[in-house]
Amino acid sequence: MVDVPPISPGPTPPTPYRAGKALAEIIPPDRRRLKAALLVATSMVAGIAVWELGGIALELLRVERVMPNHPQVIEPYAVGHIGAARLSGPGGTITLPPARRTVVNVWLQGCSDCMPAFAAMATLDREGGLGADVPVINVAYGEADLAWAQRYGVATTLVFDPGGEKVVKPVGISTFTTLVVDPDGTIVHRDRPDRPGYAARVRTALGVRSPPVEPRSTTLPPGLPAERDGQPMQPLDHAAVERVVAAQRAGVKRACWERRPGDEERTVMNVTVMLAVGPNGTVDSTSSNGTDPVVAKCIEAQVRTWKFPASGTTTTINIPFKFVRE
Repeated sequence: MVDVPPISPGPTPPTPYRAGKALAEIIPPDRRRLKAALLVATSMVAGIAVWELGGIALELLRVERVMPNHPQVIEPYAVGHIGAARLSGPGGTITLPPARRTVVNVWLQGCSDCMPAFAAMATLDREGGLGADVPVINVAYGEADLAWAQRYGVATTLVFDPGGEKVVKPVGISTFTTLVVDPDGTIVHRDRPDRPGYAARVRTALGVRSPPVEPRSTTLPPGLPAERDGQPMQPLDHAAVERVVAAQRAGVKRACWERRPGDEERTVMNVTVMLAVGPNGTVDSTSSNGTDPVVAKCIEAQVRTWKFPASGTTTTINIPFKFVRE
């Protein structure tokens, strides 16, 4: 029998629980709750910041919609485009787009929906048209009778659009429509003649000034006295009207334009007031159209207080007002 010497276990290996270390160094503390709380707090702060920034952005958009910061606030916005076209008719052959900013009337002869617009054009034609030396083109859907067009004041440079393929359908026209077209084909204004204020709006889109004051019905009817209060009765002529308007215009501008709050962005205002002056010189009635209906009504109220020279007859007058903010 052989004697086997006992096996020595050898030295004990070092452990992390020794060498005088604290328990917190041996087992790291559980900080999961603290980290979760910090994450929740950070998320809440970020959410509040995003909410505030979103509110500021929405407010800026709202202000931009209410008070757009455009340098030319009265310039008509583009409302479409007209492509290249060559049209012929009784007015000859024309090419679109035009060489300069031009009025283009597009219509179908005799359509029931168009008749109020045709009637308005006939009235406008009898009263001198738009009151501006601007080119006008009339585009008829299909063909039209020249005599019929002359009757309704739409015969100037009359050309045809067979089947509506070149203008009517591409532009999306379904009734009598007036377009103001630029040389690049941009449609800067779209209107209809039987809408109140049509002529003033078209003139504004064309960039032309309103016509001068034009008194009408200025002849004395038979049977009226030639004198009143010892003064000779005379028709209310252009010079007499201009004197009254010149004396009142500055006051109207102050009352209706410069003192209007919340409209500082608008730089130009165009309003035309139509008034009937009675035989004794008082204003019997007024109507108006223009850029801003509120300003137009204010001007009407001012004009109704004016006093013109007595003429012995009722006189109808159109007075254009154009105010420019300095």
